[in-house]
Amino acid sequence: MGAVPDPFAAIVGHPGPRALLSGQLASGRLSHAYLFVGERQLGKTTLARALAAALLPQAPLERHPDYWEDDRPDGLRLDEVRLIPEKPPLHHPQSLLEFLSLKPALGALRVAVVSEVGRLPDQYQGVLLKPLEEPHPGRLIVLTTPSVNPFVVLPTVVSRCQRISFQNVPEPEIAALLCRRGVPEGRARELAAVARGRPGW
Repeated sequence: MGAVPDPFAAIVGHPGPRALLSGQLASGRLSHAYLFVGERQLGKTTLARALAAALLPQAPLERHPDYWEDDRPDGLRLDEVRLIPEKPPLHHPQSLLEFLSLKPALGALRVAVVSEVGRLPDQYQGVLLKPLEEPHPGRLIVLTTPSVNPFVVLPTVVSRCQRISFQNVPEPEIAALLCRRGVPEGRARELAAVARGRPGW
């Protein structure tokens, strides 16, 4: 039997989070909710997508019925978080809570990723507490945030997620990533230095 492919092979840096999630994937003992914590542009959402892709292999994420993501820079409206029958969500086929309430369509799991959860006002974050406190089987939520300051994320939200911390990525790894994407080596080193440990930059 061959080795199982590493679902995070394309991710640069973050050996701790990658090892933790790989171990949980292998054992099948995943948390129902994660909070990825670290500065912006470190790759938190990229890693969340890789986790989702490993859990939802039936189709690409962009057209998978069991995947819901919001990483827009704008704030989320209440109708995108909570079901409001007279006001359907503008950016999604279903609100987040409606998506989580439905059974998986293709596999055994539904996965939702919300980047920069601090974009949500406190009252909207409060709406998330029910699925975090009383999760449906076969549901997994990943939230990302640059900080767990209570002015950014409600402490009650933080306490109900498995927290995973992300650190800056070493310059050589960012340079190597750029080289793999066709950037000349000298230019890749210059850009890696400017990125200051953040591949997203």
